[in-house]
Amino acid sequence: MIVLDAGHGGGDPGCVGNGMKEADLTLDICERIKKRLERYQVVVSIAPRGELSERVKYANCCYAELFLSIHVNAGGGTGFESYVYPEVGTRTRKLRDKIHDTIMEYLSLVNVADRGKKEKNFHVLRETKMSAILLECLFIDHAQDAEKLASELFRDQLANEIHIASGHENQQHICAAGNGFVESAALRFSAAKECPVQIGSKHQPKLLTLAHQGRATPRVGWRCFRLQHGHAAHRS
Repeated sequence: MIVLDAGHGGGDPGCVGNGMKEADLTLDICERIKKRLERYQVVVSIAPRGELSERVKYANCCYAELFLSIHVNAGGGTGFESYVYPEVGTRTRKLRDKIHDTIMEYLSLVNVADRGKKEKNFHVLRETKMSAILLECLFIDHAQDAEKLASELFRDQLANEIHIASGHENQQHICAAGNGFVESAALRFSAAKECPVQIGSKHQPKLLTLAHQGRATPRVGWRCFRLQHGHAAHRS
């Protein structure tokens, strides 16, 4: 299970700038992530927007495997950064690296600076009993960052990148056969017009066929496919 934490809210607007509130942006992004994860049968919930202790208690009571806190920055900087608790273990660091790198793979294409992988003694990172990661998604008081945050298309793609990385361990195993390539975490396809693939668990695979839809996705370099048999695998 994944618990998403939409930073601030509940009467606290968070950072404010360029006609936007952090609390509104973080909830919007979390709802987009949740919608995508649920398409692949990932159990996901958004924590109640109360005190920090209430958010942590909720995640701990849910026995979540991942607590992902989404924030927007302010203070005169620009770019994206991620945080874990300083004393966190290897599993959480590896997961943070995967999420950070996946997000930056997209953000670098739209000229967003990488502020790095950081550590800090945040309450929600320290008190949670599962892997916990906090993301600071651009600066609301920076003109170019704010222009991106105001874009629904940008927020949608950002949410897509977060779901790709954070949902990896909860998604079905997929492998490719023939002339194509399928990446399990992303459900991205780069293949010939038809490519047989195996989807499901390693022990109970189902043979399906991918057919190219000929419709481009917002992500540069990847094309959208659908499954000829079984459930659709493309993202709308």
